[in-house]
Amino acid sequence: MYYKKLLRTILIVLLIFPLAGRWDSLDINEKDLTTTVVVDKIKDDYAFIVEIANLSPRSSSEERRQGETETFSVVSSKGRTFAKARLDLDRKLPKPIFLGTVRMLVLTKDMAEYGIAEYMFRLRNLYEYRKALNVVTTAQDAEEIIELQSGSTVSAGHT
Repeated sequence: MYYKKLLRTILIVLLIFPLAGRWDSLDINEKDLTTTVVVDKIKDDYAFIVEIANLSPRSSSEERRQGETETFSVVSSKGRTFAKARLDLDRKLPKPIFLGTVRMLVLTKDMAEYGIAEYMFRLRNLYEYRKALNVVTTAQDAEEIIELQSGSTVSAGHT
């Protein structure tokens, strides 16, 4: 009787451990590290522009020989809601984005005038979003902000 209880307890413990792990999480190396997020309101749509650090080496040996080393990629998306714009962004990227490396959140004038409370609520409640980041509003177009940094080796989020 005692051995039966012991065997049952051991079996339960052995079954619980594999189920209690983070089996659905991805390693940080399997995510795109986002440094800057620009949020814009264009008519009835929301637009996201994200700057992603390129940490892996280029695959083309010709590009490496020519010395072209883009250290950041820029990806943009649009949608009727924040969720749809983010879904569009996720579809365009080969890997999921990691928001824990965001250093700057840029809100355009149109977005600020429309209202930022909903996005700030999302920012605060998304557990993976970095909590200590710079939030900036600007009158420039979202594309201009990132375009100014293109060709630079410094992230827009670090300026």
